[in-house]
Order: sequence, then C-alpha cells, then structure tokens
Amino acid sequence: MISNAMLQQAGTILGQVANGVNIVVVPQSMSVGTAENPAICLKSAIQVNWVKKQMAAPEVRKYVEDDVAWDGIIGTVALDTLVIQEAVFDGTVAYRSAVIWHEHGHVLHGKTENGNVYLYEVTNLTNAVGVLDGEEIRDVLEMRSVAYRAAVDPGVAALRQFLQQNWQITL
Repeated sequence: MISNAMLQQAGTILGQVANGVNIVVVPQSMSVGTAENPAICLKSAIQVNWVKKQMAAPEVRKYVEDDVAWDGIIGTVALDTLVIQEAVFDGTVAYRSAVIWHEHGHVLHGKTENGNVYLYEVTNLTNAVGVLDGEEIRDVLEMRSVAYRAAVDPGVAALRQFLQQNWQITL
C-alpha cells in the first residue's frame, strides 16, 4: 500500500541530492516501463499522460491508503517527475537511494542509460558512505554492475574509472 510515510521517505532520499524535483511512489502493479526497471524519469508528454492515466485507474487506486491525497499527487506529475514502484522500498536504504538517485541522474543527463547517469548514482552512493552502510552500498554496486556495463557514452570511461578507484569494481 502506498502511504504518506513511503512518499515522505522517497522525498527525503531525493532531498539529499536535489530540491525542486517531483517524486511519486506507485503500486508495484503499475507499469513504469520495462519489467526489470522499478522506476522511470518521465522525459516526454506521452510518458506523463501514460503515467497519469494509470495512476487514476481503479486498479491502482485500490493500493493507495485512504489518507493519501492521490488526486493531488496525480496533478503534480509532469516532465522530469521520478516515478518509483513501491517494491523499491522493500530493499535496503542503499538500494532505495541508488534507484532514486539514478532516476534523478536522468533529469540532469538525459533519457538514455548513459555513463553520466550511472556516474551520478554511484558518486552519490559513495558520498553517502558513513550515512549509509558501506557493505550495503557495495552490494548494490555489485548487483547493478550488469547495468553499469551496458551504459552508453557519454561518461562510460569516467564511470569505469570511478568504480575501479573507489570500489575496486572492474567493468
């Protein structure tokens, strides 16, 4: 169930690196694109309309707690909104942060899964050592290394160098 606490937690994680960016959490049953992707940064009007339509559907609303101002949240969905599936919150804080910071990387570096987007994610995770558990961060980086390997330019060389220097992870 989507709760105000879950929405607040998502905003807090995003707030560590950005202000003024909209983030919404949606039920796991709602599609955000491909099956393996638990989140999306909306980069087109078509995506915005698609997400708003899904959020308004009774099949989605039934997974939202009654005290959540869901219609108001739907009204905030716009370009560069981060849409995160609730299952992300079943993971560690490091994983939640990685997903949210990755999607924020798309706000800054475009819609493609490029090295700069991933570099933004891993840099923020690295900067959070001491706040987040270092082993949890390493686990997330290793788990997501398949995606890092698939990154396209720009930024691939910088991503590889950063992971090698800071985490001894070779892509």
